[in-house]
Amino acid sequence: MIEWDIAFYRSHIRNELLARVDLVTRFPIGMVNADKTVHQGVELGLNMELAKMLYLRQMYTFSDFKFDGDPVFGNNQLAGIPHHFYKAELLYRHPAGYYAGPNVEWTPEKYYVDHANTLSVDTYALLGFKLGKRNKAGFSWFVEGRNLTNQKYAATVSVTDIAGVGAFGGANSALFFPGDGRSFFAGLEYRM
Repeated sequence: MIEWDIAFYRSHIRNELLARVDLVTRFPIGMVNADKTVHQGVELGLNMELAKMLYLRQMYTFSDFKFDGDPVFGNNQLAGIPHHFYKAELLYRHPAGYYAGPNVEWTPEKYYVDHANTLSVDTYALLGFKLGKRNKAGFSWFVEGRNLTNQKYAATVSVTDIAGVGAFGGANSALFFPGDGRSFFAGLEYRM
């Protein structure tokens, strides 16, 4: 069994709202409209049964978001958006409802924090594992470990025009927001 989904997109956008910093005073000026931007990319999903009771689920996105001839930023990449993002899990599923397997979340390429494209976020790969039992009726349960290697990574960023400039984006600004370290979750679900 193979299930797949693919979407291609390309949008030419005028007046996209972006957070900006005044390049003379170096202070935030709030939200402004970028003249022209382009958003284009691909989203892929693929689910397949590799062997009896062994399933692979994958999701990949390619995002190419950029300015289109901006007077300040030219054709630079829009900040805060990874070019590539991949997520997958390999699960053993027993007919009685038990399941177990590893998973990964991966950003294989650095992406920019600022629209000037001078400061970037490091790549990361997070490994996890989950197991549980799903019932059609009654109680189901799960246990999951995330970021099992306890990797330090930026889960999200605060976008600025030029990193290291002004009150917002200056040397003491918090532009990188850390992701969770090693963590474990458990849960119950009841179906009628």
